[in-house]
Amino acid sequence: VDLQFLVGGMAVRTYETCLISMSGKVSLYISASYFSDSAAVHAAHGMCRHGELAQVWRDDVCIHNDTIVHKTRRAFEGSGLPMRS
Repeated sequence: VDLQFLVGGMAVRTYETCLISMSGKVSLYISASYFSDSAAVHAAHGMCRHGELAQVWRDDVCIHNDTIVHKTRRAFEGSGLPMRS
């Protein structure tokens, strides 16, 4: 359920941020409210201090994912080369 409320007449959404250490363990998991997807992603990157990777979720939709598998897949898809499943 997408939780929204108004602050000064603007809609605010709730996001969940997960920071993942380079060893693959969750180092931080928080829920916070932001005015936009980009604000939530910017805040998540601001929390990364020791090389963590960030995932940002709005409801059950992952709007940003820094994990290595995701970055590799995104770069590969943009290359135009065929990808194996």
